[in-house]
Amino acid sequence: MKPTSRFPLPSALRTLACAALLGAGIAAVAAPPGGAHPVSMAGGPMGGPGMDRAGGLPWLGHPAMLQRLLDEVDATTAQRRQIREIVGSAQDDLSRQRADARRLGEQFAELFVQPTVDPKAVEALRQKMLALHDQSSQRSTQAMLEVSRVLSVEQRQQIADTMKERREAMDNRRGRSDPPRR
Repeated sequence: MKPTSRFPLPSALRTLACAALLGAGIAAVAAPPGGAHPVSMAGGPMGGPGMDRAGGLPWLGHPAMLQRLLDEVDATTAQRRQIREIVGSAQDDLSRQRADARRLGEQFAELFVQPTVDPKAVEALRQKMLALHDQSSQRSTQAMLEVSRVLSVEQRQQIADTMKERREAMDNRRGRSDPPRR
């Protein structure tokens, strides 16, 4: 008797579906929230485990959150100006990358609906998605480093403590007893 598969799709279709999920997940890892970030192939925002999005800068796409954090650490007027410039520049760059991610998602969809799905074309597109993810991650990290040079060690520690408290509160609201595995 021939063994039955839990997944009755043809092998090529299963591979393509896995590649699509992998591509969406890969592009998600360092995406900042708030609209200035790459999106999933479905057009929604993405984030990844352990990244707090934006490579540890969850406030990168949230002006109000940034304002509150700067208030909490008593940032000077000069610090606020410098940080707003850094964040604005990063948001602009990440917005362009989001548009690129959307185009790659559209290309992926075009490949998927072809009469015969070309595995080499899918792999080439997956590689482009990986490269875009890497660019987003690098840009977010660059912004984090630039911001770190503007703030004092004490201010950075205050922000880290605040973000940790907020993550824990969010986990508690979501009913998580243990922190998510990363």
